[in-house]
Amino acid sequence: MGNIELKVAPPLIEKSSEGVMSKSDNLTRQEMVRIFEMHDNEKTNREIGEILRRSHTAVGDVLNEKKHYRRLTKWEKLSSFEQARFVLEIRKKRQKQRRKRGWLKSPEIRQHVIECLCKKRMSPEMIAETIGEHFSGVTLTAKAIYNFTKKERIDLREFLPEKGIERRQRVANRRSRFQKGAPLKRSIEARPIAAALREELGHYEADTVHSKKGSKAAVLTIIERVTRQKWYFDLQDLEAKTVLPILMVFFQGIPAHLRKTLTLDNGTEWSEAYHKLEIVIPGFKVYFCHPYQAYERGAVENANKQLRRFFPKGTDFALVTKEQL
Repeated sequence: MGNIELKVAPPLIEKSSEGVMSKSDNLTRQEMVRIFEMHDNEKTNREIGEILRRSHTAVGDVLNEKKHYRRLTKWEKLSSFEQARFVLEIRKKRQKQRRKRGWLKSPEIRQHVIECLCKKRMSPEMIAETIGEHFSGVTLTAKAIYNFTKKERIDLREFLPEKGIERRQRVANRRSRFQKGAPLKRSIEARPIAAALREELGHYEADTVHSKKGSKAAVLTIIERVTRQKWYFDLQDLEAKTVLPILMVFFQGIPAHLRKTLTLDNGTEWSEAYHKLEIVIPGFKVYFCHPYQAYERGAVENANKQLRRFFPKGTDFALVTKEQL
């Protein structure tokens, strides 16, 4: 047998637990002095960052502060200590100005945002998207409106669609899911791709909004996936025989080329509608989501959320008139 050459693996190099600090870490005066000294010695930003164990972008930000020096031609004559002192002073000044900054400084824009939130019940995203229609050339982000309600006008938070309270799923009393005729139920996995991608009109989602405990009344929500057009119908109860006639009248009143599919959950209120609709309306298909997967019909869930802004949980829909709805 020939000689076997054994290759010894190189020893593992232990990395320091400290690691390279991020760009957002504040550099000390001594570190800034060293940065300017090493920069004068023609070291690159990455080399300086490796020596100081700082991000090379943080090093570059320090070196770029010289552009704010009012006598830039005299910058090179400053010592490293003086350059570091200037950077610290300008950063402290900038930080104080940042703390004093307010949101929505323009009185006109501020008043417009307040009216849209309180009277029109618009979301910050909708306000930001339509701000250019009221103020030419003005742009506004939804984040700025959220900061405005968080820092300055806390009283406006009750008009936000999302109030910042984390919602955890609690299924204490599971709703029964109809199993009769289950083999005939068509899964959402078989739904046309055009419906999922919102490429054509005629695909709908439907859901029900429950009344307060002890009340049988409810609201039926139907939404078209492309146009986001919404319809709300009051229900005396959630029985299948109550929901079916409303669905029949609604879809029969829509042109044939605008009625293609309907996506539902697994509630018992759809136990009669899912197959009778397909019999009465030729070419119409009904699909069902997976149990407890609300994201598969997110359009109608969002429509329900908009309805809840005006009729919050605890509302007795038996006392809500059709005009109010």
